[in-house]
Amino acid sequence: MLRGFVSFLFFMLVTPLLLLVIPSPSLDLASTSAPRILSLRRAEMELNVDAIIREELFSYAHSNLPEDTIKLRINVRVLDYLSQFSRSHEDVFSESGFSTLYQPNYLSLLSTPLTPPSLLELQSSSHVLVLPVSQTERYLEYSYTGGLSASRVLNARLRVLDSNSLFALPVGYCVCVTSFELAWPCVGS
Repeated sequence: MLRGFVSFLFFMLVTPLLLLVIPSPSLDLASTSAPRILSLRRAEMELNVDAIIREELFSYAHSNLPEDTIKLRINVRVLDYLSQFSRSHEDVFSESGFSTLYQPNYLSLLSTPLTPPSLLELQSSSHVLVLPVSQTERYLEYSYTGGLSASRVLNARLRVLDSNSLFALPVGYCVCVTSFELAWPCVGS
């Protein structure tokens, strides 16, 4: 019993020392492989678009703005972010726009024609719902429907050297917030 305790104590004392001595892997993108850069940039895009939508919804949770105005402001910020992404990341070539999804596999979007991003198309492919929960509380939901055919996908194609990746706002994407709690998963997602 004492031997196990001593081994455990030794482990607990040596582990922090090893973490200080062994160098941690660097996130220096200059020395990182192209697939890893693409993975990091795509994840960054996904998180930032989610954050933009959540922040915008929450900022209007206590206002009486109509749903169309809230949707317009969210969509303008999303398109601005996508257009600035390619200018602010020199390590990745990025082009964004709309594509039609012909197959259930989103990677097939890499080979379909890309039309330039349009606020009008994003407005017709998304929806904002505002419901009063009580006199002071409101439920807000942003959803991306893909338009009338439910097949138009807002996406950004990312490329580093010969590697490609894809950021897509999928059909059925949904973000929900309330005025009393920042965010939670939407029903059915």
